[in-house]
Amino acid sequence: MNTQDNSWIPKNIFVKCLYSAHHTVMRDWVFEDTETGYVNLVLVMGGEGLFTCEGKSETVKKGDLAFFPQGVARTMLATGETLEFYSFNFRYRLLFEHALDWWLENPPLPIDFVTHIDDRSLFRRLEVLFDRIQRYYTSMQYDASFYMRYHATEILMLLMSGDVNEASYSERNMIENSILYMSEHFTEKITLQSLADISGKSVSYYGKTFKKLYDMTPIEYLMSIRIAYAKKILENGSSVTEAAEMCGFSDLYYFSKAFKAREGMPPSKYRDMKLNG
Repeated sequence: MNTQDNSWIPKNIFVKCLYSAHHTVMRDWVFEDTETGYVNLVLVMGGEGLFTCEGKSETVKKGDLAFFPQGVARTMLATGETLEFYSFNFRYRLLFEHALDWWLENPPLPIDFVTHIDDRSLFRRLEVLFDRIQRYYTSMQYDASFYMRYHATEILMLLMSGDVNEASYSERNMIENSILYMSEHFTEKITLQSLADISGKSVSYYGKTFKKLYDMTPIEYLMSIRIAYAKKILENGSSVTEAAEMCGFSDLYYFSKAFKAREGMPPSKYRDMKLNG
């Protein structure tokens, strides 16, 4: 997968799924397409094949994901006894805004032709998403297109969220779950040990993984959530004492010190500035 940071793309992307299938084909099965008007993603579930895109050929097997951009010639050939794969076709646009202007663009997606998914947890998640797209495609549900778009967007997010070797999908999922817990329970007492316990990992492993992904400690992240909420409370006219208590701070002095360290001013000054300015 492309190692550049393209994590902003899925946040702006709108996907329209056109076709989805789950195939098991026999040796010498071949599919050729030229000048396709759509993007194609293929997740190989078993067997072996030879995929060609714009004259470049790659042998594929279980765990491989192939990406065929829009408007290119492609060939898929089964070279093993069988070849099993999920496939879905889609078009996309990226929505941008600046001031009051909105516009659409269609830049190339930064995904390699063939990528082997080493992370088993990530591969299982991709399998689930491809399968759900295929099931919705063949269903008669009125909201099928919405869910296909939803799952396709998650696939693109996983593929373009950076170097998958930086952290496994299971690690990312573990940290995201703990962040969700912080967001829902930040007014309560939360310690590094309690976060590690929720994640089912040691304090050392959890802390190192969190910092690797977010470049801050879990407690620093928790503090940022609490301070952000405190700012809203202060802006609504609550006292500094009330804000501290409502955001999970048991010590008023500690709250004031933490607030000033992040915002450059004491919470009392921030409150007055927002209410009087």
